[in-house]
Amino acid sequence: DRVTAVVDLAGGEIDEEELRAVAGWGARALPDDVVAVRGHVLAAAHLERLRSAVAGLEAGSHDRAAVTRRLVEAGAGADVASAVIDHLVEDGSLVRTSGGFALPEHVDAASRQRRERAEALVARLDAEPFAPPDVDEVARELGLDHREVAMLVQSGEIVRSGKVTFSRSAVERAAAVLAELGAGGRAFTASEAKQAWGTSRRFAIPLLEHLDRTGVTRFDGQHRQLR
Repeated sequence: DRVTAVVDLAGGEIDEEELRAVAGWGARALPDDVVAVRGHVLAAAHLERLRSAVAGLEAGSHDRAAVTRRLVEAGAGADVASAVIDHLVEDGSLVRTSGGFALPEHVDAASRQRRERAEALVARLDAEPFAPPDVDEVARELGLDHREVAMLVQSGEIVRSGKVTFSRSAVERAAAVLAELGAGGRAFTASEAKQAWGTSRRFAIPLLEHLDRTGVTRFDGQHRQLR
């Protein structure tokens, strides 16, 4: 009873050491209506008020200072606010992001939107596999930033070769076409590959250079053969 009374008199939050001194609280378990939070003890109702304040965060990431301000406005001391942020991360009420903190549902929504944008970009490249549009223009149109495009390159979903970017599917289809063109070890020229793909030199050469680098074809300076 003393512990609960002291926490309430302190405005719903108190430093653990101060609570020990004032209430004579030892190492025994705390009563159900108070909660230990990283060196502080908070009334359970006060902690719920703070949790509710954070639950009102807008979509997107918020830095620690912004979340702290929100908690302080809801009645938390500045040092307690920092401890509460870490506590909420531990219990899943907040999620750490590259930009700070976000609500779980906002992180899920952001991930889904990134995935949808990535799928849309790949689909645009797939629509014209051997004459794809400029990837940077498509990315701007769909709202992808350079990091999202870089992640697609790193994952192999899209392939950059010179100034042209192809989808992974397009590269696989290009190799399948060359498998027929070069059947039986037959050598072929860049012009023949270009015609087989139904594209222009602007796209055929970067695509052939990528296939050379990845070991699909071998180039002797004039002709190519499948490895």
